[in-house]
Amino acid sequence: SDVCSSDLTMADLGGVVDLSLSATAPTLALDQLRGTLTLDRFEFQTAGLRVVQRSPTRLVAEGGFARVANWNWTGNGASVTVAGQMRLVDRQLALLANADADLRVLTPFVRATGLSTAGQLTARLSVTGTADEPRVNGDAVVDDGEIRMLDPRVLVTGLAGRAVLAGRTVRVDDLTGIVNG
Repeated sequence: SDVCSSDLTMADLGGVVDLSLSATAPTLALDQLRGTLTLDRFEFQTAGLRVVQRSPTRLVAEGGFARVANWNWTGNGASVTVAGQMRLVDRQLALLANADADLRVLTPFVRATGLSTAGQLTARLSVTGTADEPRVNGDAVVDDGEIRMLDPRVLVTGLAGRAVLAGRTVRVDDLTGIVNG
């Protein structure tokens, strides 16, 4: 795949994850599962930007639901929080995610296509539906964005815009920028 291209190197990515899991279930029925998955340590680095958790990330299974008990990551120009739950029997989702991210984190993943990215992305999303067919609603805003393409040579600066996500559609409400000066 493009994500695992030879242009993506270990120097671009790094991290440490320590996790612990405790779980019990008197039967094989998912609604009987009780347990906790904890990321005791989470550190991730890409494109020289580091993301860590403010406190251990915890997912708890109880009463037929898996819920996010704590998910709060932060780093160089980035923060990600997630809240909500999934019903285990039918995998029905009810999640909220908020993210502020430096778009340079994408560069190692798109470098093979001749692109580099910069700017700030702010996203506020809700995810409902099932795990197999999630519905994502919310918006994503880009400020002070930049896209560089090698071939053909294209430079987009001052990129700013807002996209609204509604189920399976994305509507761009506003998009401005300067192309090649």
